Amino acid sequence: MTEIINLTPHTINIHGAAAGPVTVQASGGVARVATTSTPVAAIDGIPAVVTVIGNVTGIPAPVTGTWFLVSGMVLEASGRADLCAPGSLVRNDVGQPIGCNGLRVKFAPAVCCNCGQEFPQSDHGADCACGGSVI
Repeated sequence: MTEIINLTPHTINIHGAAAGPVTVQASGGVARVATTSTPVAAIDGIPAVVTVIGNVTGIPAPVTGTWFLVSGMVLEASGRADLCAPGSLVRNDVGQPIGCNGLRVKFAPAVCCNCGQEFPQSDHGADCACGGSVI
């Protein structure tokens, strides 16, 4: 079975699943990306900076069948195939954020050739619980 571990400090409500919204509680661990900002100018009196993205921290080693839910910034800064981030924002009738539409990934998921279960691309070649192989 696939597991999603939330490495953000927020509970994430994911909309779009066939069975209805999925809520993923914060795990207590938080993935972060270092940044360095350098002031470069002012635009109409407002300070402007150039930001350089640094190293990602707080992500555990890969675990077969596990996705790590991280911020969009962490997803973009990392080359890991087992990361996902919240999709586009979902708002209620008064405009308040209530969740996201699906998940974003950088790499297409791997799939069990027997049962069709999806896995992080990093699980390619692993054995599925059903006895099939992840391709």
